[in-house]
Amino acid sequence: MVLDYDLADSTVAYVFDGPVDEQTIKELRAQIERKLEIHDHINVYLEDRGVEYFTLYSVIVGIIFPLQHHKRFRKVAMVTDRSWIHLLSAINNQFISGDIRNYSSDKRVEAMQWVSKVNSNVYLTSHKLRPVNMFADFSFADNTVGYLIEGTMDKDAILELRSQVLEKLKEHDKINLYLEDSNIEHFSLSAATIGALFPLEYAKRFNKIALVTDRKWIHALAAIDNVLIGATLKYFPEKDRLSAISWIADVNI
Repeated sequence: MVLDYDLADSTVAYVFDGPVDEQTIKELRAQIERKLEIHDHINVYLEDRGVEYFTLYSVIVGIIFPLQHHKRFRKVAMVTDRSWIHLLSAINNQFISGDIRNYSSDKRVEAMQWVSKVNSNVYLTSHKLRPVNMFADFSFADNTVGYLIEGTMDKDAILELRSQVLEKLKEHDKINLYLEDSNIEHFSLSAATIGALFPLEYAKRFNKIALVTDRKWIHALAAIDNVLIGATLKYFPEKDRLSAISWIADVNI
């Protein structure tokens, strides 16, 4: 399957899962060629999200296609953990006029930011709260911040996240907030309670909140919060994280 997103007017993104065979690569090529009919130059984001296998045909076309249109690409971000794809991309990068960059799957947000130029002053940092908890803190725009959360979400973790968001609120009257469940192991009751109450406590300080998770109970809590707060709160399944990022960052609404 190929999922097609627009991150900006001349920046397009595709996420692959399942097999990448002749039909898939032809579909991708056709979609990119349609974009090239609209723009002289484009940026492309390609992410390997659980591709089952690649056929030889798809690999060959994937190598040749950028060379055929080598003057039409400004930036290409390749997100995958497959070292052989990184190698092929590095080779292709020597022959196209644009810039191809390789990213591992845990750097997908950095790749999106680079390829779409969401913010020329983008920063990306990460730090350990404790051995089992991690927030990757990134900024799309001056008043839009995001957190990728993994590990155990307990009272200490939610309070630290809360304090980090409050620090951002010291800089801006209102902010947009992106929260992604990036393989959280489990939630404590106190964490769920604080997480549900925090947006209500500071309801007037948020413009938009995006929640990315496949947990239906979080979606239910978010729906309740959305009725009670003045901000616009949207929840997205993990497969739609690019749509969530586009929405929260106002890249292409």
